[in-house]
Amino acid sequence: MNKLLLLFLLFLSAIFSAQVLSGIVFSENNRPLSEVNIYLDGSKIHTLSDTNGNFALDIQDQKNAALVFHKNGFETFTVPISEVVGKKAKVVLLKIQEIEEVVLIPYTDEAYTKFIGYFLAQFIGIDQVNVKIKNQKTLKFSFDKKKQILKVKAPQTLIINNKRLAYQVQFNLLNFEADFKNNTVAYSGTSYFKETNPKKSNQVNRLNAYHGSLMHFIRSAYQDQIAEQGFWVNHIIKLDKDKIAPKEKALALIATKIPTSSFVKKVGNQKILEFKEVLQINYPKHYFAIKKSKIIKETSMVQQTSYIYIEGNSFEIYPDGNSSEPELMLLQGSLSGDKMGNFLPLDYEPIVD
Repeated sequence: MNKLLLLFLLFLSAIFSAQVLSGIVFSENNRPLSEVNIYLDGSKIHTLSDTNGNFALDIQDQKNAALVFHKNGFETFTVPISEVVGKKAKVVLLKIQEIEEVVLIPYTDEAYTKFIGYFLAQFIGIDQVNVKIKNQKTLKFSFDKKKQILKVKAPQTLIINNKRLAYQVQFNLLNFEADFKNNTVAYSGTSYFKETNPKKSNQVNRLNAYHGSLMHFIRSAYQDQIAEQGFWVNHIIKLDKDKIAPKEKALALIATKIPTSSFVKKVGNQKILEFKEVLQINYPKHYFAIKKSKIIKETSMVQQTSYIYIEGNSFEIYPDGNSSEPELMLLQGSLSGDKMGNFLPLDYEPIVD
């Protein structure tokens, strides 16, 4: 009798500890929308609305993620989960109105070949053998010859098969813009992950993708574990380039191995990334490998150096390695190489067996 009572209490505890977001999704003409992808951005937490537009999503212990509603042909809607917890959400998705700023290049083999290689290098990264976009021919390109700006649109959700990390990623590309004159690339989007039977080799690849990444750095900064995790941070300022180096970007190192408190501020229960000028992030990266069926950390290392600019902005960082507005963070160096081919879900934990 006592065992039955204990099991019953445990069952009730599991019910009340779960956080389930629920609601209904409509189109702008007030018709329920089925098969809307509803997920926490950057996670493996996902569901679909049913034939009546209803949905229920167990967000587990997530507190800071963005809840995304996406269906091909409709504008993506995103809302912080903190705004919908404890409420029954009613979401209206609007039909996409196609307005092109420049003439869209009609699909040809020549145009596709000309731009797809550049896009994949900037979006996927180096390993395009093991990381592939299943429906990449749905991409559309527009190019402003005068301004030398390339824009890429994705009318459909991109399905990315990452065999190296053993994930399938559904990525909703919201924006991709390459400015060839200023040599800058910016893109944004939302995503969710599915496991695809990971093996030990995939576990090693995940460890190598994580260590020294932006996710790793932000998690370390949030926990005030910068030094313990192997990072050291220097403070750099921009000099008056017109007087000192008119044709070059002049930077000066003013402080080395600065404490986390000099660039992460605690405001109530929040932690805010805030600093002036530039942070130089240094990380001695040791790679992981499999030897005698065990995962080991190699003794040899590669020194990684990166630079972070936030252009006068500040934003909140979270314990899972995410931030409130990641598009405000400008990266140079090793961290700028964190492309889709190395992206990990926000619940990833770097465990060595």
